Amino acid sequence: MSKVIPISFLALGLFTVTFAVNLQAPLYDAYAAESDVGATAVTVAFAAYVGGLMPTLLLLGGLSDRIGRRIPIVLALILGTTATALLVQAPSWISLVIARFMLGIGTGLATTAGTAYMTEILSADRAKNAALIVTSATSLGFGGGALATGISLSLQGHRVRDV
Repeated sequence: MSKVIPISFLALGLFTVTFAVNLQAPLYDAYAAESDVGATAVTVAFAAYVGGLMPTLLLLGGLSDRIGRRIPIVLALILGTTATALLVQAPSWISLVIARFMLGIGTGLATTAGTAYMTEILSADRAKNAALIVTSATSLGFGGGALATGISLSLQGHRVRDV
């Protein structure tokens, strides 16, 4: 059986999880202005990502070894979707903090499970290729989310939707 399809789906999943992480980055100022908070609050929202990521990596890093690789990746996709939907439906600084925390958890789940899963798909003797694919997919995702929003803002204008 060809490994191209599972490799592509896994890379796409990892890209999607990390794409969601920085999708809202160009809107930080708008969220802060809408909620009447300052630069420190924006920093807190930005740090909420690490608040979700680090405990997930430290406490749940080996979760996929116990429950399988797919479940943490699916959970990461659900968290990313939920966080993005939260920001679309209720754009505010509080929503941004909650979403960033959820995105940190999702990234922690996806990156640990994704690397192990990609190594399993390609086999241990091609671990370098697995790491290259995972790193490429996640790097493109991290940069792509902010880029997509930046392009959208340059075409549509820069404002938070009226609720």
